[in-house]
This record gives sequence, C-alpha cells and structure tokens, in this order.
Amino acid sequence: MATSLGDAALDELVAVLQAATSADRDLRTKAEARLGELSRTPGYATKLCSVFSFPPLTGGERQLALILLKKFVKSGWEKAAGDEGGEEVGTVAESEKEGVMSSLYQALAFEESKLRKAAQAVIAEIADIAWPERLPSLMPTLVNMLSNEASMVVHSSLSCLVLVAENFGAEDVERVASQLFPPLLSLFANEQVEIVVRKQALSVFTTCLVALASAGGEKMKGLMQAFQPVLDEWVGRAVAAMQHTAHEGGRSLRGIQIEAVKMLSSLASPFSKYFLEKSDAIMQAMWSLLSNASAEYERMHVRRSTEDEPVSDEEDEAGEDISLNTLLSEFSSLVMQMAEKTRLKKKVKIMMPSLAKLLLVFAQYAVSEMSLWEDDPAEFAAMEEEESFRSNARNVAVDILVLLQETVGGTIVMESVLAAAEERLATAEKCKAEGDPYWWKMREAVMYCIGSLSAELMDVAQNGAEKKKKKGGADRPATSFWPFHPLTYLTHIVMPYLSNEGTNPVLQHRSLWSMHMFSFVLDKPTAEHVFTAAVSCLNQNYHLSLRMNACKAVQGTMKHLDGQQITSSFAYLFGYLAMLCGEAGSDLMHICIDCIEMAIKKDEGRAASQHVQPISSMMVLLIQKQAADPVIPASCIACLKALAEQPSCREGVYAHALPAAAEALARYTSLDSTVLEKVTMLVEGIVHSDDGALPVQVWSAVFPSLITVLLSVDDDAVIQQGTATLKAFVRYGHTQLEQEMDGVGTPLTSLLSVLSRILSPTLSDSAELEAGGLLHLLIRYCGEALSPVMPDIVKAALSRIATSSHIVLNTDLITLLCRLTLLHPSAMMTLLSSTPSPAPDSHEEVATVFFVRRVLSSYADIHSRFGTKVVASALCLLLRDYANELSTVAVKGKQVSADNAGELRTRSTAKDRKVEYEVIPATAKVLELLAMTYKEEVERREKKDGDDEWDTDEGEDVDSDEEEGEEEGVGKKSPFAPASDFFGLLEELKYAEDGDIDIEDDDVKDDPINDVNVEADIVQTVKKYAAEHGDALASSQASLTSAAVNTIQQILEVQ
Repeated sequence: MATSLGDAALDELVAVLQAATSADRDLRTKAEARLGELSRTPGYATKLCSVFSFPPLTGGERQLALILLKKFVKSGWEKAAGDEGGEEVGTVAESEKEGVMSSLYQALAFEESKLRKAAQAVIAEIADIAWPERLPSLMPTLVNMLSNEASMVVHSSLSCLVLVAENFGAEDVERVASQLFPPLLSLFANEQVEIVVRKQALSVFTTCLVALASAGGEKMKGLMQAFQPVLDEWVGRAVAAMQHTAHEGGRSLRGIQIEAVKMLSSLASPFSKYFLEKSDAIMQAMWSLLSNASAEYERMHVRRSTEDEPVSDEEDEAGEDISLNTLLSEFSSLVMQMAEKTRLKKKVKIMMPSLAKLLLVFAQYAVSEMSLWEDDPAEFAAMEEEESFRSNARNVAVDILVLLQETVGGTIVMESVLAAAEERLATAEKCKAEGDPYWWKMREAVMYCIGSLSAELMDVAQNGAEKKKKKGGADRPATSFWPFHPLTYLTHIVMPYLSNEGTNPVLQHRSLWSMHMFSFVLDKPTAEHVFTAAVSCLNQNYHLSLRMNACKAVQGTMKHLDGQQITSSFAYLFGYLAMLCGEAGSDLMHICIDCIEMAIKKDEGRAASQHVQPISSMMVLLIQKQAADPVIPASCIACLKALAEQPSCREGVYAHALPAAAEALARYTSLDSTVLEKVTMLVEGIVHSDDGALPVQVWSAVFPSLITVLLSVDDDAVIQQGTATLKAFVRYGHTQLEQEMDGVGTPLTSLLSVLSRILSPTLSDSAELEAGGLLHLLIRYCGEALSPVMPDIVKAALSRIATSSHIVLNTDLITLLCRLTLLHPSAMMTLLSSTPSPAPDSHEEVATVFFVRRVLSSYADIHSRFGTKVVASALCLLLRDYANELSTVAVKGKQVSADNAGELRTRSTAKDRKVEYEVIPATAKVLELLAMTYKEEVERREKKDGDDEWDTDEGEDVDSDEEEGEEEGVGKKSPFAPASDFFGLLEELKYAEDGDIDIEDDDVKDDPINDVNVEADIVQTVKKYAAEHGDALASSQASLTSAAVNTIQQILEVQ
C-alpha cells in the first residue's frame, strides 16, 4: 500500500519522471510501472502541479507532468457514482481541485510554448468534465486574461478557449455570449493588436458559431434572431479583412483571411438564409480575396526567379500554416458548402466562369516544384504520383473543379473550364510570341486541368443537359471548345508537343500524360501515332517523369493497335520498360509489367519467343526484390502466364517461367492470395498451351513450394486460394498422382497432409471453402489410392461439419460424404455405425445418426444440379438398402401448432414461446424430400421438353453460357449480385443451376454422377419401399405434407 506523498515523495516523483524520459528501455519500463502506483496515491495531481510549476526543472519533466495530469484528470477528476476510491482508482480530491486549476491558469503564461499548449489541453479536458456547474472559475478567469498586456498570455487564453469551445453545445454559447463575445470582437477589430491574436479571437468565435448550428430547427432560428446584430458585426469585419491585400503595412493578413473564410464556411450550410442575405458582400469579398491570391501566386510562385529570396510567409508567429495552399483549401470548403445548398448553388453558377479562370492560374507549376525537375527527378516523379502531394495549389485547384462538377452538375462547370482554357491558351500564345519565358506554364496548366477532368468532360459531353439559359441562371461562357470533341482537342492542342524536336520537355511530359488520360477515346490512327512517340520517349536519356508518362501512354494506346505494330516494336518496348522498372515506384512498376503482358498477348509469340529468357529473369528479379508488395509478384506471374500461353514460347516457359512461379511461392512467409490466384492462372495457362497436359516440370518447380505455403501460412484467403490452386494440379495432373500414389513425400501424400490441416477445426470456415471441391476431385481421380486413408477423411469431414456454421462448407462436405456412400455403401455404413458422433454435447451415440440428420437438415441448402443428384441418389440408396436403420433415427418433422385451446395469445407470449416440432422417423423425412425432388425433376423435364431451354431448380430461365466456371460446383457469379447480407450469402453458395451440368470442364461434365436419372431412381426406390414396408409408408403419411402425400401417390402410379 502506497503512502501519502510528502516532500521526499515529491523528489521521488521528479526522479521517476526523469527516468521515464530516459533512453534506457528497462529504466523507462520501471518508471512507467512506478508512475502507475503513484497515480493511485492521494495528492498525486497536486504533486504533478508542483513539478510543472517548478522552473528549475527541465522542460521535459514539466511537460511530461502536464501530459500525465491530463491523463489522470480524464478518469480521476470526478468520482464515479458509488466509487469510494481505493487502490485501483485514483481521484482528485475536492480540496485539491482549486489549487490544481490555479496552477493550470498560471501555466497559460509560461514562456515555453509547449508547456502552455499542454496546460491548455488539461484545462479543456477538465472543462469538458466539470464546466459550468462544478468549474465556475473557468470563463471569468480566461476572459479576464484577454485584457492582459502581454500578447503571449492573451494568445494562450484564446487558444485555450478554442479547445474549450470545441465541446460547447448551443446552450453553452448562450451562457457565455454576453461575457465572451464583446472582448473577442474588441480584439479582432483592433488593428493594433498582433495578427495572431486577432486571428485566434476570430477562431474562438467561429468555434462558437459551429456550436450554435448544433441546436437545429426552431431553436437555431431563435438563436439566430438573438445573435444577428453580433453576427452582422463579425461578418462585416471578416468580409472587410478578406478584401485587403495579404500584405499590408508590412504584416501578413493571410492568417486572418484564412480564418474569415472558415467562419463563412461555418455559416453557409446551417445558416444559408442569412448567408444568402449577405451573399453579395460575401461574394465580392471572396472574389477580391481569390483575385489577389492568384495574382500573388503567379507573381511570387510561378514567375519568381530562382535567384530571388524564397517566400517566407508560409507560417505565422504561432507556427500555423498560412500558405496560399491552405487558403485555397479553405476556399474550396466554402464553395462546396455553398454548392450543396439549393439557395446558394445559383450564386456558385454565376461565379463559375470567373472562378475557372482564377483556378487555371493556380494550376500552374510553382518554381519550387519545377526546381525538382532538374535537381531531383525522382522526387518530382513522386510529387506527380503520390497522394501526399495533393495539397499543393495546382492539385487543390483541380480538385475544386472536380468537386464542383459533382455537386453543381449540368454543363456550366465544364463549359466554364473550357472557356477559361481557350482564353488561357490564347494568352500563352501571345506571351510566347512576346518572348515571355513562362508561356509554357500556362499551356501546361490547361492540359493538366483538362486531362484531370477527362472523365467528367466526357460524361458531361455525352450525357449533359442541353445548353439552355434558365431564368435567373448563369450566363454560359462562349467557347469554341463546346461541345467538347476529345480527338479535336488532342490533335490540335496536345499532339503538337509529343515531338521531341524543339519541344519543351515539361510540355512533352504533360502531352504524353494527356494522351494516357484520354486513351479510352482514341481512334486507331491517333493511337498508332501516340504509341510510336511514346515508345521513343521511353529511352533512358529522357527525364524520368517524361518516361513514366510515356509508359502510361503506351499502356493506354496499346489496346487500340494490332499485333503487327507491337511485334515490330517489341524489342525496344521491352528493353525500355525493363530499364524503367528499375527506377520506378511500385505503382508505375505495375504499369510497366502490365504493358509487357499486353505486348506479349498482342504479339502472339512472334517476337516474344526471342525474349523468353530475359522476360523470365526480369520477373524472377522483381519477385525477389518486391517481397513486401504482393501486387508486383502477382503482376509478374500474370505476365508469365501470358508468355506460357504462346506455343512458340513453350520450351522457354518450362526453363524459366516455372522457376519464377516457384520463387514467388518460396519467398513469401506472409503471402497474398492474389499471388496464388496468379499462380493458378499460370498453371492453367501452361496446361492450355500443352494440349491439356500438365508437364512434369510443374510438379518439380511449383508443387513443392505450394505445399510448403499451405502447411505454414495462417491467412484465410491464402489457404482458400492455395487450395483452389491445388485443384488445378489435381484436375490437370491426376495422371502423375496415379503414377506416384505410393511412398512418403509423393504429391498425393503431400496433398493429404494439406487436407489434414485445412479440415482442422483450428482454421476458420472461410479458409476451408475449397476443401470439399478438392476432395471431390481426389475421390474421382484417385479413389483407389485414397482407400487406406478414407476412414480418416470421413472422420475429419464429420468433425468439420459438426463445428462449422458455414453453409457452403457444410453442403460441400455433406455432398462429399454422400458420394462416398454411393461408391462404398457397405463400408461407409459400417464406418459410421462404429464411429462416435462428432457433435459436442450430443445425445447421438454414433455418427450414423449425426450423418443422417445433417443430410436431411441441409438438403434445402444444396443449390447445384450436381449436388442434388449426389445427395438424392444417396438418399435413394439408404431408403432402398438401409430402411430399417433409417427408421430408428428420429428427426424433426412439421412444426407443432402453439395455439392451445383457451389460451390467450399476445405479442409478448408469442415472442417467448418456444417453437416445437413433431419427432418423426428419418424414413418419413427421406420420403418427403424425395417427393419434393421428384416433383422438381418432372417439372424440369416437362419444361425442357416444351421449350428446349435451360432451367433452374427454381424455374428461372438462365443462359447456359452464364453457368460456366473453372472448378467443380463453382458457377459464374452474377454481375447483379444483391447487396443484402441474406442474398449475398446465397450468392456466396457459388453453385450454378442448369439443366444437366454445372461447369464446362471435365470436373463435373464427364462425372458418372451425371448419368444418373434421378427421377427414375426415385420412382424405383419409393416403389421398392412401398412393397417391402407398406405399413411404415402408410403410418408415415400422417407426418408428411399433403403435397408430399399426393406426390408419393403419383410416383406409385407411374408405370
């Protein structure tokens, strides 16, 4: 038990804090444990205050004391109801609280900014817990500090008020308005006060404004009426600040202007009516602010000489970002708030033509960005590709246009952009003629904006509303670019700068990028021209960014070309792309590999056959180097698959591609399922290129690594996809399995080891979804070889059914056991009768009872024709040959009516009543299911005879071509898959339903099960049962539905 802290304890606390900041890990661990003990000691908060208030200590211990105090007061400031304290929970005693708050108020005036900020955070935490009832000193103290002569103290108090106000509700603002708003407005309006203080005063008011908006409805309207005079004063002064130039009297006003835009954004949506009343003044201020900012951007950032002093006003005195990028981002937020309100959307439309012109100015490269072009090409390339650079001015400007198109809709945004672009291009040509060295930046900005808006432009051009002036709508800007014709734009504006001769390299870089962005609309002649130019720009003598966009242009144009042009350029294309892969990031590397794959397919092996070895070597190298990024190895294997499918590349594939696939598997301890999916495709590609045979090289190169992966990884998706890959090996390589069925370490033994693992209850259901399909294939192709281990397989399947709740997995395994029952009925029944039930806490003594009950209860969940045939045939066999055994198994029958005579049913009693069922012999349930199946079979046959169409079990017409799949029982997923969980689960069943077969390959198509005539089998079985067990049949009819009884009678009358 810790004792109360005294002076010695204070010294200990300081020592522990010092240890907690030590570089020694063990020392830190011990100190953290000791701090936990001290936090449960009375007086802990007071001692922390003593530490952070003691100047001789270093800033580290004092700051840590404040951080610990914040954590402590979060749980310990108020004692929970019924909590008497004790060893586990430390609290701040009532007698301590006044002293703690006094110390924190004093900390707001500390010289060290990090201590002030930490104190502000603690005060805000306490205020959220205790203010106003149990912390009455808060607002008077903070407001009183606003009149302090030291601007640092005033700023600290304002910063604290911002944090406190973030937790305000509308009623809190009402409570403090009369006390707080006058001194805030006095500070904001006083131009002699430091700008950071004025900005912070406006920030406090904006935070309160957001809190007022939370009232909603009539309450908010009443508050608006009460506060409108105050609001008018603030809006008027904010609008006036926005109309000043950013630099006035040697001081930067941009911080205030950014905060003013934030305040207007907080008004636009919740107070749109008020905003509309003030909109003329607000929009004039917005226009003035953006015009001044764009002029400053062009002067200070676009046209500034590299010898000039760098721009210095990116942060204010408090270290907050006040750059033009931040201003533009806040402006974007304001415009979006306006565009989302119907009342204000018209105002946005009116300003759209002028806004588009200014945004094109911001879309120009800044000098700081272009300096990277020469000094650091890799960094420039990263700037072009990575999302982290989206906050620069040019990208924010484009993002505003994209968001406006999404929000405003129609054609006004795109027409305004094109009109501004046409005007800007004319200005660029004029500047070029006059010798202005920056003309190309104007042109590049136009291409960048239009390329970034390519999808929106095409959507509006094809589907946009007619250009009609609506009453009160915006004037449509005049432009010859509208309606937009992309090929005309590309031909006249972009294509002239694809050539290297005398072309500005940055414009060439942007032209290639533009062709990539519009590649989906290219015609063949244009695509051929662009492809030739792009391939020539892949040369390593060009700038990295230019080569990157050339690669993208190649990718975009290649789909429009025929194979002959690809063949003639294959050697150059592959060589350049290979070099670029060594310099590019993962995203571009993926594009390079995709280009190589596409070229191989287009070439059809004519030129690729001469490059199998270098292509394979390159893929192996990338697989080795990109272990942490599964996308690249997956792309490499897909590329090798394309190579494997070319007959002229076959020998080279065996020599080089297979080792690459094995390398992909062997090097991954944390494997991505995408890699395995591509390995499956590679194996199938090799098979298809080798007339359906699986070469022995596949076993030696890929199979062992795949087995190793499946025996070691724990990722569900990897195990599921890996099992699907094994199915490909069994499907195409069962000859090798049959030849190598004996001996330890053979492929069959390895497969059984994997099966043992994936049927283990320790894995999740989703990891095992392919296990049933793999077992079906093994039983079909390697049944004799599996005989010695068949009992183990059956027991594992039964155990998995008992523990799994996944419908797909259960029905797969039940179908498997039914198939084994058909193949080996006597052996299966003997095994089941001698095996204990796998169900936990079950009254079933043997597995026979468990098996029968699960088959009958799961029958309705089987949705494939193949599965229905298997299970129905197994039920027929059991009813014919094991009727006596079935009759002893009790199963659920019809639901028992819960309406007892004289009992009053209410909603609550109906909800609480337990549903009860009749208990019937399994033979009766089998008869009912066979009757249902017989009726469906007859309906299917009659419909097929009538219209010769494929039908489903449910009577829905399905195109047989859409029922194709790659694996047993796996149907092609519908492109119109329902979104709900229930229907998504049905879609997940993965079973197609057609007239005769489920899939096109030999897994099911040639399976002997498909020769079974289920309708005839049911007729024969029911008649035999009626002849041998007539009394049982008669007695069971009382337990059957009337429809089942009628169907059974029809069966007995069949001749």
